[in-house]
Amino acid sequence: MQKNAVKREQTSNPRDRSQLYGFLFGLVSLLAISACGDENAQNKNRPIALNPTNPTVSYSYQLHNVEIQDDYHWLSQDTDPEVADWLKTQQQLTDDYFADFAPPKIEELGNQISYKHPQKHHYKIFCLKHNLLTETQELIAYNLIDKQEQVLYQIKNRANVIISTNLHPSGRYWAIQERLINKQYRWKVFDIANKRFIGKVFPINDQATAFTWLGSEPKAIFSSANSVQYHNLQQGDAFDYEYIKTEQFIQLDQSLSDWNISAQITQDSNYLIITATHPVKSGQRIWVEYLSMNTTPQVDKNNLQLDKRLTPLVNKSLADFEFIGNIEGTFYFKTNLAAPRNRIISIELNKPSRRYWKEVIAQEDAVLLNAKLINKRWLLHYLENTRNKIVFSSLNGSNQQQIKINNKAHFASMFARSYTEETLATVETITQPTTTFSLENDTIKPLLMTTPNDIKNNSEHKSEVVFYRSEDGSRIPLTLFSKANINKDGDNKVLLITHESFGSIFENQYHFLYQQWLELGHIIAVAHIRGGSTYGQRWQQDGQGQQHSKMVEDIIAGAEWLIDKNYTSPQHLALYGENFSGSMLAQSAITKPELFSVLVIADSELDYLNYLSNANWQNQFNLANDKESVEWLRNNSPYHQLTPKPLPALLMINKSSVKTSSKKLIAKWQNNQTISRSALLLHRSDETTQVEDNSTEPQYELDISRKIDLQTIYFLQQQL
Repeated sequence: MQKNAVKREQTSNPRDRSQLYGFLFGLVSLLAISACGDENAQNKNRPIALNPTNPTVSYSYQLHNVEIQDDYHWLSQDTDPEVADWLKTQQQLTDDYFADFAPPKIEELGNQISYKHPQKHHYKIFCLKHNLLTETQELIAYNLIDKQEQVLYQIKNRANVIISTNLHPSGRYWAIQERLINKQYRWKVFDIANKRFIGKVFPINDQATAFTWLGSEPKAIFSSANSVQYHNLQQGDAFDYEYIKTEQFIQLDQSLSDWNISAQITQDSNYLIITATHPVKSGQRIWVEYLSMNTTPQVDKNNLQLDKRLTPLVNKSLADFEFIGNIEGTFYFKTNLAAPRNRIISIELNKPSRRYWKEVIAQEDAVLLNAKLINKRWLLHYLENTRNKIVFSSLNGSNQQQIKINNKAHFASMFARSYTEETLATVETITQPTTTFSLENDTIKPLLMTTPNDIKNNSEHKSEVVFYRSEDGSRIPLTLFSKANINKDGDNKVLLITHESFGSIFENQYHFLYQQWLELGHIIAVAHIRGGSTYGQRWQQDGQGQQHSKMVEDIIAGAEWLIDKNYTSPQHLALYGENFSGSMLAQSAITKPELFSVLVIADSELDYLNYLSNANWQNQFNLANDKESVEWLRNNSPYHQLTPKPLPALLMINKSSVKTSSKKLIAKWQNNQTISRSALLLHRSDETTQVEDNSTEPQYELDISRKIDLQTIYFLQQQL
């Protein structure tokens, strides 16, 4: 981001700033004690962190001919000793507030276990066993005959997250993809027979990629950036090669130079599906290559051009396509082409022209989220008015049969993998970790799951979907989660949350904080605002780009509805959000602070001008590097819109390093707060999330992330 014509004027000598800081902190403490008035009289037992008055330094700069005033810019200088001193003061403020906080013993929280990425081989299920309290992870084999678990490997580094796996058809090797602490991705291969990871090194990527086994041999096709690679586990790295090279794609089409390429083998091992996706723009390009029943693809000896090897199936379409299966030369895709709520189409290899495409499953009123082709039948996952629906259907869409899953709440997602007549599926709720089920003969039964004694009785948790009107009259769904029937007396402590927007939905994945909050007898309200995909692509577009303000209007209208209908009151209403949902909730709290008592945000960007330097965010907001975009971002940025007023209490969480915008906003919030409500910065260092690889003992202490969740609940309880 280019900054021009910088003018800077200091209001105080930097060398005297630390002394000034201490003096002002003491002064404001005395003033706060004498001026808290009736509010503190009504809340005698509520701890108040006395907000310091933070130094400001007049600083402005020109950005595309727009003058930006930023008097807290000095906090962006990470190596400045004064910034380090400021952080220490903030840390002391937070430590003092939580001095009386005592987390429960780990055994008091139950044995909260999640089973993820299950894959079956004969009578064993291989999966990741994840202890959600300690963040310890184990690769296990579950014996379906004797119902016993065998620990194959304990993962030492808790900072890396396993996001996908692929079991070799022989059951010998297990490919595992990790998201590293730096947000990059890496595949590793685990040797099940020898219980260790093999030494072969796979490239690290900036995005998640695909890894597909080639038949029964220990060979695989692997996607890396904009190339497709071949690997043989029984040979050294020197025998690996690029099956499709980067320059071949560029020769195919110059515009593909900055596209990401992924590849996968069809389940029958006969075809290679190659998908090109632009890192910012929507739409895909898809090709298929016939492998001639050869499980070892060879580099073309005659240097055939790529366009001679590949058959284009989808070419230059702005719609999204997801390959979901094939039957011989017929390929099936989930797409939003002429279907904002998604449908399934088929494309024939011998007639790939668009005029021969056929609709297989038509668009419904519900949104089609996922589809699996299983033994020439469809397993379809729909979202219907925020509720999940699972349907078995014949290949042409007829004879649909809905599957009922016995749980009181919604479930988040369904991952399914077919094994002959049986399908494994994983299900989770916001109060129940991931469990594994078997779908067989249209019935569902648990295989691997936490027992009722592992977590307090989740059957008591209830959910209800209601609707309210936003400012422009749009009808917005709101899901209410509670432990028991809700007493509408205005005294319920309510946590209002929402999704990440940009086409996402609120997936009811297990969240320790939510589960504990409900156990205390409180309420969670989920606003399914515009900008997400609750009702498909058009619902997303209604809150996208310059329509961003509608998302904030939807949040505010949801809060007003909860208060008007006596579910809660402003004194008992809190906002909680992570990442971009936290940014939207902060904007809502600043716009209508009288509706909320507490705002908790985690890892959220609060200075929207930072989005201008990121091409993906520019695309999401429909912005450009120009004056109008700068003005729009400044006018919607929570940091820049903050002015002196009675604000909610604030807990700002950084789960890794402290964001610059977090430092600036907490300082500005403290300075602009006109009533005695706390504003705290809570963060952890990266070291707390890692365990050395040479560690031999498992870590059974409560993980720092769970401790932060419990501190958050403590803060909410005290402030509401």
